Amino acid sequence: MANIKSQIKRNKQNEVARERNKAVKTGLKSAVRKFRETAEAGDKDAALKAADDASKKLNEYLVEQAWFAPWYRIEGNFALDSKTTTVAQSDNTYPYLWSFKPKA
Repeated sequence: MANIKSQIKRNKQNEVARERNKAVKTGLKSAVRKFRETAEAGDKDAALKAADDASKKLNEYLVEQAWFAPWYRIEGNFALDSKTTTVAQSDNTYPYLWSFKPKA
């Protein structure tokens, strides 16, 4: 049990967030399960409506949780002629200027 006021507050906030997240995830799982059940039953109209509902709920959740999404660096493109060579750098999108050299 925490004795520090700020840690007691943080514990309460974490519990509230945990309960909220549990409810949201349960709703997402229910929407996906409803879609799967209607799709397996063969009712096309109901399956399309359930798919639309599930995708809206998933999209809302993903947008809300976007701060957690990993960010990746897009690989850069560069062109060389047949007389030039370079070495790609692991820490940079493009090779450094000093790494462009004439082919031997």
